[in-house]
Amino acid sequence: MIKYSKPSTDVAIEFDAIFHQEEKLVALVESMNNELTAYPVREYCNLCENSLNMSEKFLHRSLPFYTCQICGHVQSMNMPDKKFHSHVAKRLGYDQIYQTPDEKAYSSRCERVYRPKWDWAHEVLKKLQRNAQKLQWHEIGCGSGYFLKCLKDAQVNNISGVDIDKSGIGVAKKFLGPEVKLWCNEDRFEESLSDVQADVYVAFFVLEHIDLLFKVADALARKPSGTIFIFSVPVMSFITLFESSISQHYPRNLDGMLHTQIFTDESIDYFIKRSGFEIASQWVFGQDIMDINRFLAFRLKDKYPEDLLRRMIKKMQNATDGMQTALDQNFFSDARHILAVKI
Repeated sequence: MIKYSKPSTDVAIEFDAIFHQEEKLVALVESMNNELTAYPVREYCNLCENSLNMSEKFLHRSLPFYTCQICGHVQSMNMPDKKFHSHVAKRLGYDQIYQTPDEKAYSSRCERVYRPKWDWAHEVLKKLQRNAQKLQWHEIGCGSGYFLKCLKDAQVNNISGVDIDKSGIGVAKKFLGPEVKLWCNEDRFEESLSDVQADVYVAFFVLEHIDLLFKVADALARKPSGTIFIFSVPVMSFITLFESSISQHYPRNLDGMLHTQIFTDESIDYFIKRSGFEIASQWVFGQDIMDINRFLAFRLKDKYPEDLLRRMIKKMQNATDGMQTALDQNFFSDARHILAVKI
């Protein structure tokens, strides 16, 4: 079961926030990339454990990356550690991009971004003859609890979530109430999998931040048959090529700062097979064209008359969903949402 595309307007607010941080983010990425090159060179693939000695290298901007010759996973040549990730989080200041929401803003993000994820998962589970409301759900990397709120609103009663960010958990507790089990934990992903027994595990855009991904795959492999894993990951795509060739904009897809690794269709297949799961459904959509729009709008704002630029960007926006759908249907977009079932 493959689903393609979604309206770009769902994330227009978030892209506007990034637009207004563009110059800061470009400078920050360049600074953190320079810092990353001082770290030791990776010896083994973060996903399959095999040696990277014979793997191909390529330059993304000025930063070298490996493409593993065994599993196809893309990762920075230099291996970051917790100190690097902590430095990134401190310097990035995500609270300036995603401010602590009021009730209206929180509900808006739930409806625009996370309700469609629930609707898709619910539809797939129904086709698999699984009653989503009666299953036990656990989200790893739940952030401020947006997806969990969608579950709660859909009368899913047995839900829990964990995240490393204390402020995000605080927001989640505020909007979800005491009946939803939430906690902050800095343990590794695979330990979070082992600590909680659930029917459904969820991880939206989390795996790309995990060191030693093979341990996650092996922890999933120990789950009982019928366990469901719903996740999303960034994928090397059309916008990755654009980011490699044009360095004057913030590279949201592969930046060497937040994303020091990125999946390919081949490495997703490897991860699924090593985990002992089977893909039941994929939702293929991305924001590649929105990134192009962002670049054009920012770089031309001091070159074009305001009215001309406004009209041209409007034409681009009107064409965005059609252009993005063409990428999605060719599996050339920047993300995959996957629902997999343990064999």
